[in-house]
Amino acid sequence: MLSFRPVDSNSTMCERVTPSDSTAESGLDLVDVHTMPKKATTSAAATDVGPRTRSRSVQNTVGEAPLTAEQEERNIQAAMAQTAKDAAARKVARATLNRRARLHNLKIKETGRDGHCLQYSVQDQLAQQGIDGQTMQVLRPAMAAFIGEKAEYFQRVLIAEDRERKAWKRLLSDIRHSVGNDKRWGGDLEISDLSCMFQCPIQYITSRQGHEFDGLVTMKPNANLRGWWRKFKRQKNLAVDFNLKPLTLINEEE
Repeated sequence: MLSFRPVDSNSTMCERVTPSDSTAESGLDLVDVHTMPKKATTSAAATDVGPRTRSRSVQNTVGEAPLTAEQEERNIQAAMAQTAKDAAARKVARATLNRRARLHNLKIKETGRDGHCLQYSVQDQLAQQGIDGQTMQVLRPAMAAFIGEKAEYFQRVLIAEDRERKAWKRLLSDIRHSVGNDKRWGGDLEISDLSCMFQCPIQYITSRQGHEFDGLVTMKPNANLRGWWRKFKRQKNLAVDFNLKPLTLINEEE
């Protein structure tokens, strides 16, 4: 994940996939698109936001006939071609993000690519506003607990299959801590979760192509879910009227 900062201060960034159709159809008003002023006044974090869940599996090849040298060569060539295609797409995405960062007077800061980029970026952004200690190990369980407690609200952005008991428990488990080859990258659900927890807008720049995406996309918190934030401020001895400025992320979509 990466984090942005205004050119004269610190910032962070992350990868992201295109939001699913289920979010758009849910009727939940989470996303508001707007264009920021020419000079950004907040720092920005860039994240490796990827698919909601990514896993790798190994095919069972027991009993299959060995490949011929010609078949192996074709497979190698196909893999090399796909790698080159992916590299070219990544290059275009990065160039787009760099241009848009300059457009908003922001500088990209990379924060990691191990499946926890969203949490790393938010940690960086919070630290820039004086809130330390919000590490990935702290944020993940807090996020899962918050979503679990506010299930009626957050389940509205999920497809029916993900709302089923077994899938819902697995989803919360993945958010709590993703390890090994089965990792959960941050998506709309997680970003909305963090926005509501800290009661601040989370805005991001996307690598999606097209002039209309040059602006910042913003997720706004639900003010009815501000109880966690009030408790957090008491625990951290923060002023009752203390409020965070928007967190800014960069999303490199696949």
